[in-house]
Amino acid sequence: MTAVRTTTEPPKVDGDLTFDTVTQGAANFCIDLTCGSCACIFFTGYGGYGHAVNCKTEPPRLGNGPSSNRPQPLSIREAAKQAIDMQDACNASGIIHTLSTQIMPAVMAHMNERKQSTRWANSHPIVYIVLYKLLDLSAPEQSQFIAFAKPYELVKRLATGAKPEEVY
Repeated sequence: MTAVRTTTEPPKVDGDLTFDTVTQGAANFCIDLTCGSCACIFFTGYGGYGHAVNCKTEPPRLGNGPSSNRPQPLSIREAAKQAIDMQDACNASGIIHTLSTQIMPAVMAHMNERKQSTRWANSHPIVYIVLYKLLDLSAPEQSQFIAFAKPYELVKRLATGAKPEEVY
């Protein structure tokens, strides 16, 4: 016989899956979620860009693991500058490559520092204006209906030296 729920309350969950809990659980398996690359691979199953210099993931786990010769991920300010510069781009594949290899690792590292969600990273103003540029290249007649001015101004402020806490 199957049990029937007779309450409208959400089911109780053993434990609290906070960012810290997930991070500690991953660390128990030698996976460093403070590294943007490892976090992307852990949560989404794909990655392909350099690990953080201080990544503690062991080599057999995700990608190539820690290495002292890996490039340092961009700072959030450098990623903002990249996103502003990309607004004059005309090559979609270059935009996609830069988004996946430079901008998203910076945004993911920033997300981890702030203990935010993937949704926060996906809707970050830097990501937004890069994706808007792709839309503008592929369907310019549609891009006029998307709000662009506010995210662009936020990213421009980041690129010119504003602190993230002053911007969002």
